[in-house]
Amino acid sequence: MSAGDPDQAAWLETLVWPEQEDRLVRLRLALDVAAEEKADAGARRPSRT
Repeated sequence: MSAGDPDQAAWLETLVWPEQEDRLVRLRLALDVAAEEKADAGARRPSRT
């Protein structure tokens, strides 16, 4: 699962019951954090030249 992939994030959101709005908010925040962490890790990776 790629947290930065909008299609995969949307699929995960469908798994949250409609009345659980607080859970949906936490999921979206977690996806944002995971996507940022992956981007930061990629930026720190040394280039292979």
